[in-house]
Amino acid sequence: MPRNKRTASTARAPGRKQDATPLIDRVGVGAGAPNLGIDGRDGEDGYDGMPGTQGPPGAAGAAGAAGAAGPTGLAGLPGLDGDDGADGLDGFPGAVGPAGPPGTGAAGAPGVAGPPGADGADGADGFDGAPGAMGPQGPIGNTGATGATGSRGFEGFPGFDGNDGLDGFDGFPGAQGPQGPAGGGGGGGLTLTAIVKDLGVARRSGTFDVTGLAGLVAGKQVLIVQSAAQVASKGNARDEAEMDLVVATGYVVDAATIRAHWFAANGSVIVGDVAFGYAVSG
Repeated sequence: MPRNKRTASTARAPGRKQDATPLIDRVGVGAGAPNLGIDGRDGEDGYDGMPGTQGPPGAAGAAGAAGAAGPTGLAGLPGLDGDDGADGLDGFPGAVGPAGPPGTGAAGAPGVAGPPGADGADGADGFDGAPGAMGPQGPIGNTGATGATGSRGFEGFPGFDGNDGLDGFDGFPGAQGPQGPAGGGGGGGLTLTAIVKDLGVARRSGTFDVTGLAGLVAGKQVLIVQSAAQVASKGNARDEAEMDLVVATGYVVDAATIRAHWFAANGSVIVGDVAFGYAVSG
């Protein structure tokens, strides 16, 4: 527990020693008289007491008097010009004023003639006029020199034989002629040699050779016709000419060979074996 502080009458200044001089009883010194001793040293200062409770806040002080007005400040620099405002709308036209009195001055001298103006733009073309009358025929010009003969062009490829034309109408029977002389003996009938040739795959024209012959004369014409013979590779049918008509013609190449040119008459694609008959001219 903290020790009590000394009272003001017994307190001493901090750090100052109490005077140790003995005090003599002023009554006197004698037998049985009290003998005063020397004052003892001051004790240690006591501990600080607990802080007291904070008192209520003091009342607000009275407002001070207003201060004197300060000196006037220097004038600021002029501000920059603001942006121009948008143009205002045009006002309504004013009423026409009364006509002024006619002038009394003399007419002015004529002005100097100005320079000629620039040519104006061309006008649109006019409509064509009516055609004029035909003039007289001019004299016949001289005959020009004959041009040089041009070089001979390349010989073209032989064209395909055209389709046979439709049979014409039978004519009216003519008058009977006189009886001719007696004829000689009759000749033999036309005999065709039967062959079957493979014309390839998906073709509309081409050539084929008949080989292994003998005794032929080169250059002779050969009659070749598609026949209605049965073709074993096509089921022995006889309607090949009806479905895919093939036209052919040929000639003798040498003593053992005939060459034929053919094409599909109706433009169809020919595939595989086709039956033909041929005869060599005499």
